[in-house]
Amino acid sequence: SGAGDFLALAKKFGDPTWTLVGVDFSDGAIEGLRSRGLEDIQGRFETCDYDYDPAGVIIMNQLIEHVEDPVASLQKSFEILRPGGALIIETPNLRAWDPRIFRRRYWGCWHAPRHWNLFDAESLSGVARRVGFEVAQVKYTLNPFAWLHSVQYLLRDRFGWERIGRKFDVDNFLLLCGASGLDIIQKILTGRTSNMRIVVVKPH
Repeated sequence: SGAGDFLALAKKFGDPTWTLVGVDFSDGAIEGLRSRGLEDIQGRFETCDYDYDPAGVIIMNQLIEHVEDPVASLQKSFEILRPGGALIIETPNLRAWDPRIFRRRYWGCWHAPRHWNLFDAESLSGVARRVGFEVAQVKYTLNPFAWLHSVQYLLRDRFGWERIGRKFDVDNFLLLCGASGLDIIQKILTGRTSNMRIVVVKPH
């Protein structure tokens, strides 16, 4: 959950009856959650002690690619969700233009060694189904970050153009617009981008 930025927004704009719980193993993250008046569980999600009522929704934004055992994380989600509860996963997608173009070394979503497990929609949906989930929705969102950082890594690591490479970042408005436009074209032509959101549901 990090320090609870997303949960703080849910607390501010969501239903006041919701119980919002963040899970993280970082001392700093737990301190951040507590400073915002949020519930916390310190530890790894897949082995944490969950002592609340069954969850209605679990959100994993850009998380599952970082965990040691994604299957264990899905199994833990299935265990603590109530029947009909949803798990929302956002993660990079391997089946898109930019991972194919930059796949050998420079793709912005490799993030080695931070990204341990990468998926496409079919492989992640397959794992979720084996755990017992039903796939309710697959959506693709724009990912200009991946385009910009792929070019940055290529210019920096292959050609040694450090100064030029640093310009390819999301704080460069014109390049951000260009990368977003490229992703819009990709989505129109293929229906996909290199970032996906998958919603899976625990059956009743």
